[in-house]
Amino acid sequence: MKKLVVYVLSYRAIEHLQAGSLVEMLGELHSIDNFETHIVFHDNYSQDGSVEYALNIKDVDVLLSPRNLLYTGGVNRGLQYIETAYKPDYVILASADNYCPSGSYTRLLNFMESNPMVGIAQPLVVSRRNPTEIYSCGHQYVDGIFCRPVREMPKDDSALQHLPSCSLCSSMIRVDVLRKIGLLNEFFEIYYESSDLSFRVRDAGFDCACCREALAYNEKTVGSRTGNYHEAFYRWRNGLVLWHMHDSVKYTRMREAVLKVLKPLQQRFNAARYCTDCIEESTRKGIVEGLDICDSVSPEKLKEYAPSISKFDKSSIIVLRQGSLSS
Repeated sequence: MKKLVVYVLSYRAIEHLQAGSLVEMLGELHSIDNFETHIVFHDNYSQDGSVEYALNIKDVDVLLSPRNLLYTGGVNRGLQYIETAYKPDYVILASADNYCPSGSYTRLLNFMESNPMVGIAQPLVVSRRNPTEIYSCGHQYVDGIFCRPVREMPKDDSALQHLPSCSLCSSMIRVDVLRKIGLLNEFFEIYYESSDLSFRVRDAGFDCACCREALAYNEKTVGSRTGNYHEAFYRWRNGLVLWHMHDSVKYTRMREAVLKVLKPLQQRFNAARYCTDCIEESTRKGIVEGLDICDSVSPEKLKEYAPSISKFDKSSIIVLRQGSLSS
């Protein structure tokens, strides 16, 4: 019997657990016929009561990071555990705030079974408060280089079958593809890791797609200027790193674009007595670090940060409980 595992990475998401997101996902799995199914909840060192809450839900594997591993490190340790424990055919990468409407997992699974050359299929990601508001039906690259989610359905649905890259919000991945190409590249830590994975999926001869019949709910996070430091830093840094790894022409274009952004930021930084603006400084620092990385580290070396799914290190993660099988 084929196997499907839903993997839920969580960080300080106790309010979503209390609102029923994990129970909702478990219910969706139980509705799938003719597949052995499992759900794995992984707390990335939240210390907010999420682990204790998850341990009260039957049939859920519960993992704990001994420290925060950021997104790529957390997902990779979870996937290595899943490969060791279950050897699945498919895995869904979810977060604790990814609520799933009825039938979504079944539709994703049917889509993947009917399209054997799709390596990653994302659902249509919409607002839970307003399902007509689309957050992602794939990625686009503004000016050919800056990754942004597509927030309008294309006029031609066939475009959804051949996306340049996917969001990883409740997306289903064919695990045989991960066995061939490796996991998320941990050099990214957060942001652009989905682009890198999608590019490698396509390089291996598979498609990235959006199954519009499957929905996932998510809400856009609106941070304060002080709360957006990491986002700006990693977006600028990792955009440069992505193209350095995958396309030298686009890397040159992005380098030229970011140098124009950097110049006034650097001038203001040099003239100021103190660094006082979070967004400006995170942008400046992200560009500077990204340029330094690309000047000093080869693309081949950077690609080595995508580990094998088979290299599970049991000291890297704590398995608090293995849930029961469901089928």
